[in-house]
Amino acid sequence: MLIRQAFQFNALYLSQNTKEMWQIIKKNVSSFPFAVGVNNHMGSRFTESRENITETLKVFRDKGFFFIDSFTSCHSIAFDTARQLNMTTAFRDVFIDNRGEKSYIYLQLLKLKKHALKHGYAIGIGHPRPETVSAVQQFIDALEGTQCKLLDTRKTTPGYRVLEKNAVLAGGGNNHRMGLFDSILIKDNHISAYGSITNAVKTARKNAPKNAIVEVECENLDQVNKAISAGAQMLLLDNMSCPMMAQAVSMTSGNVLTEASGGIHIDNIRQVAQTGVDYVSVGAITHSAPAIDISLELKKL
Repeated sequence: MLIRQAFQFNALYLSQNTKEMWQIIKKNVSSFPFAVGVNNHMGSRFTESRENITETLKVFRDKGFFFIDSFTSCHSIAFDTARQLNMTTAFRDVFIDNRGEKSYIYLQLLKLKKHALKHGYAIGIGHPRPETVSAVQQFIDALEGTQCKLLDTRKTTPGYRVLEKNAVLAGGGNNHRMGLFDSILIKDNHISAYGSITNAVKTARKNAPKNAIVEVECENLDQVNKAISAGAQMLLLDNMSCPMMAQAVSMTSGNVLTEASGGIHIDNIRQVAQTGVDYVSVGAITHSAPAIDISLELKKL
């Protein structure tokens, strides 16, 4: 992933000749002796000019730089030009922070992770904003070395569930149940109504739709033991401490899926994931996702 460091001196323009461009590039590059690559971050007409982008990339090629095409302009020819110049090159998969809210950046990072898991690599480009740097570091620390997957919940905006559930998938997350019809979650009220976890699970499995998972919400290890014995296929470990969650996971012997839920956020998600749970559900990725302020104004031509 690349966090772009903006040049502090001069920019390149179509009106400049080759000599002027070379001088500007060399001056900028000398200011960053640690740099090994470059990308065309701005979606300007410069990246659409074959003559200008060719002369520019030649300078970087001769310095041994790699090149990443941000594709912020749909007419950019920089990637193809770099390949023709035999540069080590690739293009951006995810633009991390074209919006600056942390919650949005987290979702873009999830999208980046999904691409990496599918293709074996992923390239994200962002700005050197404090929000981006913070989100990137927290996200990497939170997910590294765990097999845990992020789930959404049914806590969605009324009328927008399908849209928001698809947004979670697009961001690299995973969907829990869509509604009350496609899987069964046995909670405390259901247990009270049927008298015990065993009776509730037995009734649910008898009447469940084909392939529907029966999950039991557990608040302590006694309930975990009873749910496993009753034949639950998944356990929701509700507001448990991490040591208790680790014990619950151990009790399943890998035969029952586990989901951690309740009070989970970016500051503790890694600790929760390290208990060995299969899933972590976070309602905030839907019910607290920021809305975009969009307006439409008509003007006479």
